[in-house]
Amino acid sequence: MQAAFGAVLALLLAAAAYAADATAYLWPVHGVPPKITGVMCEKREDHPHAGVDISLFGRVGVVPIVSVADGALLRLRTSHVGYGNALYVRMAGGKVAVYAHLDHFSPRFEKLAAEIRARTGLQRIDYYAEDWEEPIPIRRGETIAFGGRSGTTTPHLHFELRQDDKVNLNPLTNGFPVKDTVAPTIAAVLFVPIDPDATVDGRAAAKTLRFGRSAAATVRVKGRVGLAVDASDKHAPAGPVLTPYRLEAIVDGRPFFATTYERFSWTDKRLSLVQFDLEPRTRRRFLRLYNPYPVEIPFFSGADAGTFDRLAPGLHKVEVVAADAAGLSRRVAFTIVVDKTAAPEKRPWPRGAGDAALFNSQTVEIAQGRFALEGGENSFFEPLRLSIRPAEPIAGAVGECYAVADPGSPVRQPFGVRFRYAADEPAPGKLAVMRVGPSGAQFLGAAIDGASRSVRGESLEFGVFCLVRDEQPPTVENWRRLPDGRVSFTVADDLTGVDADAVQVWQGDERRVVDFEPHTGQATAVLDRGGGEAVVVARDRAGNVGRWRAPVEAP
Repeated sequence: MQAAFGAVLALLLAAAAYAADATAYLWPVHGVPPKITGVMCEKREDHPHAGVDISLFGRVGVVPIVSVADGALLRLRTSHVGYGNALYVRMAGGKVAVYAHLDHFSPRFEKLAAEIRARTGLQRIDYYAEDWEEPIPIRRGETIAFGGRSGTTTPHLHFELRQDDKVNLNPLTNGFPVKDTVAPTIAAVLFVPIDPDATVDGRAAAKTLRFGRSAAATVRVKGRVGLAVDASDKHAPAGPVLTPYRLEAIVDGRPFFATTYERFSWTDKRLSLVQFDLEPRTRRRFLRLYNPYPVEIPFFSGADAGTFDRLAPGLHKVEVVAADAAGLSRRVAFTIVVDKTAAPEKRPWPRGAGDAALFNSQTVEIAQGRFALEGGENSFFEPLRLSIRPAEPIAGAVGECYAVADPGSPVRQPFGVRFRYAADEPAPGKLAVMRVGPSGAQFLGAAIDGASRSVRGESLEFGVFCLVRDEQPPTVENWRRLPDGRVSFTVADDLTGVDADAVQVWQGDERRVVDFEPHTGQATAVLDRGGGEAVVVARDRAGNVGRWRAPVEAP
């Protein structure tokens, strides 16, 4: 009886283990050894890395990419830039898996892409599954694509795990662990004076403390001084150099501050502006282990925290710990002397100069409300004081332009720029908000509110802002047949510009597929060979429509 009970228990345990395994995530790359070449929150051009990069070992178009769980298609995207060709799969519990830089999709998704191109006339597509549409199911382990390098140069899969398609989760700590045999290393720490009156060893300049065979010296700090760390990690001795998962500062045996790369919203791309400090001499990036701003930042353990002016004057022992996602860690220790300051609680906010104060969820209006700046929920890292002055109008401007001096603090997320137009404005629908910079005028938006007679846009930078009236349609130039049978042409617009989906090419009653790059104005289209006439229709952001006709000749 006991033996029989034991056998039944073993079967039950085996069945439970099988069931648990059946619901666990699969590894997204099939047929090659798991190798991570990039981790979450590493520095990218203008944003923190939002997931992990998985090596394809130089192979393009042949390594199967499989769905990590059962789900349904959320988004299908094709592009030459950014994430390149990408699939988004919604899974149980609101989780979303993102697969990017794909070479091509599996046959059924290639068929879907072809149908979308035929319907929209766009070569670069960005399809979102609508709630009213029949879901497109995806099975766990199904090959959904093949790895490549679209939108990038080195073949790899960029993989993300999101919660509700809003918050990126670190895959290495959320169901996708990898073998890791190497603890992080800490090469140096950087003492960073934050305010003008802060000093390190008596100087208002950053100081590096390197760790080697000799014992670290004691450093004297005064005022708001933060600590940044030169730390790195590897998963294997010969593997690529990666960013550690977590940094922690321990002062006198008690937790003081931590930086943990566990989650952040992909919409919060400019967090990379406050993630690092640069060593003055080498320009090497050090990871911040403090938050000098009065707002919560996802990977920092507190707002306005981690600076040494929070400590009592005197001698303190500081330990810095660097840990990876597998739990391996390394630590270094040193001592600091904190000098007493006259006003240890003094903070520099609002930062900048001028007579207008602006912060998150606040609005500044001037000129009887004709011009306004609007802070969103997370537009700024700190309160700002702005100088706003009239500026020379540009061509097409309606009324005065306004120059807003840069306050010297990075912008976190877009802030609103609003102009009010006159009651007798003849064409409100042709108005747009522009920012004028060194490279010309940049379109910010044209959201019309008739009730308040206002036009609104959004910006990530300060500068000269103008309200313009655009009544001129785009023009088409340089039409020519390419050797491969396509036609090439350019679309130009002098003011508001043309969006990627606002150019159409027609041959008779048939809409042709167009590939248009707004930044360069360059477009290509696939036409039938020989005879007839093609019509190009281009719409700018103010709604002006231009039409251009060209004969179609055989190549």
